[in-house]
Amino acid sequence: MHDPASCIVNHASWGIMKLQMNQLLRQQYSPIGLEISQDTIRMIQVKKQSGKWMLYRVAQEEFNLQEQEPEALRYTLAEKIRAMKKDHTFYGRQVVSTLSNVDVDILPVRLPASDTNGIEGEIIENARTRLSYKVDQAVIDYLPIEALKKNGKGENSFWIIASQRERVEQHLSLIKAAGLH
Repeated sequence: MHDPASCIVNHASWGIMKLQMNQLLRQQYSPIGLEISQDTIRMIQVKKQSGKWMLYRVAQEEFNLQEQEPEALRYTLAEKIRAMKKDHTFYGRQVVSTLSNVDVDILPVRLPASDTNGIEGEIIENARTRLSYKVDQAVIDYLPIEALKKNGKGENSFWIIASQRERVEQHLSLIKAAGLH
């Protein structure tokens, strides 16, 4: 069982992500964009040419693998991704990917303005009452939207972004099995 506090993504990592983004912008090739939907794999990559980003590679492949067991499905999809990368000569192994929209919950929430140290606990409690799965089985992050004042009382608006930890782990496992990172 996971500690519910460990469900929240560490916001200190945002600084590291900004640094990595700056490094990516100095590279000649972008990471490969990868989308896996219920029946399609899409890949895209851009390349810096003469100081401007230009479309470099695009690939799409449809599939119908709904009857396969999860492990066989992961293997088959990983093979398809590897073949697409090779056949369309994508550069590198870095990837940016998203979960399917059916695997992500986005919840708007307003909370009273409070000490920012307690906000994560309030986010967890709000998620606990609204998610269809347990927060100790989730990966949860939040984004501040705006600060409001109503009747002299402050409120903060957030989006809670959550997914079942198992779905995230399956997605990352597929990316790794495809030889990407």
